[in-house]
Amino acid sequence: MRKALYVTLGTVLAMIGGIIFVSPMPLGFLFLIPGLALLVLGSERVANWVRRRRARNAELNEKMTEACEHMPDAVSAPLEETVPDKA
Repeated sequence: MRKALYVTLGTVLAMIGGIIFVSPMPLGFLFLIPGLALLVLGSERVANWVRRRRARNAELNEKMTEACEHMPDAVSAPLEETVPDKA
């Protein structure tokens, strides 16, 4: 039940963030990052997808790491779980 709530709320926030992101004042990150964190909490598939994207795109990984530094722990902790392994 809790995972379904995370996925639903995360999807709504991510969609709002995606829409607002392209506006003249790109404040979409305020919705996009917490939405993504909720999706990662609710779905291992999403967590693996984000991890692969971060591994393939160094700039995305850097931006997400930087964003996590400024977010509350409740938001940043799930996203820190998606940091690609340093091999």
